[in-house]
Amino acid sequence: MQRTIELVSKSSSVKGIIDLPASKSISNRLLIIEAITQGNIHGIGYSEASDTQILHQLITHLPKSANAGAGGTTFRFFLAYLASLDGYEGVLSGSERLMERP
Repeated sequence: MQRTIELVSKSSSVKGIIDLPASKSISNRLLIIEAITQGNIHGIGYSEASDTQILHQLITHLPKSANAGAGGTTFRFFLAYLASLDGYEGVLSGSERLMERP
């Protein structure tokens, strides 16, 4: 399945087709891009990994007490996304092992 995506820069417009595998890393990046663009960019065929499912739930519901589970990418991407939101206040945590990581 291919989808046309329009990317616009300050100086020019670029059109193309991006066909990527459904890895959890790519899926998580796409979920953040979708959230930042408020749905103007859509993906299909997301990974079914728990990290991706958790990130989707967090973005969809924006809980005041969020748990990213064991996913480092989930935690880092969601934290950056939350920091970009005006007025969001909450607590983001993860699994015990994740919270031990640097």
